[in-house]
Amino acid sequence: MNDAPNAGPHPVEPRGRSNLVRAIMALDRVLAVVDRIYLRLAQAILVALVGLVFAQVVGRYTLGRSILGLNELTGFLLVWLVFLMAFVLHRRRRHIVITAVTDLLGHGARQWAALLTSLCVVAFAVYVCIQLVDVMPYLRLTSPVFQLPDWSEKIAPAAAFVPMLLQELVNLTVNRSRAPGAVTSGI
Repeated sequence: MNDAPNAGPHPVEPRGRSNLVRAIMALDRVLAVVDRIYLRLAQAILVALVGLVFAQVVGRYTLGRSILGLNELTGFLLVWLVFLMAFVLHRRRRHIVITAVTDLLGHGARQWAALLTSLCVVAFAVYVCIQLVDVMPYLRLTSPVFQLPDWSEKIAPAAAFVPMLLQELVNLTVNRSRAPGAVTSGI
């Protein structure tokens, strides 16, 4: 077998590069699984939230008081819903994007803007993760009704920003098959 870069109809990449590409593609497949799991969890949380809020409204208007703990539980679930879907929307490029400036740019400048955006996402994700690690020793409280540990809610940003960081690293190392800001298939 010839290891030359341009040998035959199918060029063979150097070993190190092909292993890196395989590792990046494997990471992308893992992130696709995480995306599907997060979506299913978010859907279940949304159904639970609808039920809990409905029970809370019925309790307030029929019993004249709120059911104990529902407000605490809905707040907890809402935080997790937001951060789970943040990664799903980020990976699928379905988040809100304002393109007023980038629409005025040429193709090359748009690619540079996309690179800058990816680097900013990486920097922000690293910053959030560092802040979460710094604050973890101080999270010793529990919620009043269900005694949920404080960290169980405060760790939700890591559930979004760690996969976002990994996704941006995949995006930065692999040529994007679609233009920056392109909309993918529906959720």
